Amino acid sequence: CKIDGVPGTAAPILMDFAATAGSSTGRLLPTGNVVDTIETSKGPIEVSMVDVSNPCIFVRASDVNMKGTESPAEVNSNKELLAYLEEIRARCCVIMGKAATIEEATKNSPAFPMIAFVGPAQDYVDFTTGNIIKKDQVDFVSRMMFMQVLHKTYPGTGTACTGAAAKIKGTIVNQMIPHIDNITTIRIGHPAGILPVVAQVENGVVTKAAFQRTARRI
Repeated sequence: CKIDGVPGTAAPILMDFAATAGSSTGRLLPTGNVVDTIETSKGPIEVSMVDVSNPCIFVRASDVNMKGTESPAEVNSNKELLAYLEEIRARCCVIMGKAATIEEATKNSPAFPMIAFVGPAQDYVDFTTGNIIKKDQVDFVSRMMFMQVLHKTYPGTGTACTGAAAKIKGTIVNQMIPHIDNITTIRIGHPAGILPVVAQVENGVVTKAAFQRTARRI
């Protein structure tokens, strides 16, 4: 098994986080809504808050003036964007009940929930190789933040949550994939390549949220 962004190949292990739905906030959808509108310093913005493995917040890339195909250098050098994404993340952290104030969210819970901005499938450059990832190789694109900077690939717990979000009708991730009802393996286009996640949500219950990791003999 080869994972984009991870050196070498090794034996595959399928990690299924379906049973973790709601483990942090008590609900798959912390607010009960597939999309919420929150107020920010730049006006209202729509977000989807989903809790699988670790709680995540999803916004449209276009709503933060991005495409969803940006490299880590592009994102991490954009101080205005970093500050705005952290504001959104912190406000949602309070809404989820994980902090009392946005200041407390940033200080005491800087890692979780995570936030990602997503866009429709499109061509982009794998920043690690310079190769072109073609539109038809992915089902959508996503850039996920961790500790207020862009993750260079895609975090495992964020992968499970993203896959589940894609299968929940009406979420911002779900909106990015017109053919989502026809697939169970969802190909996330991240900064360093493609990450497949197998996800199923039936009658509001996550029955599968799995991705591959690798193991080597030590």
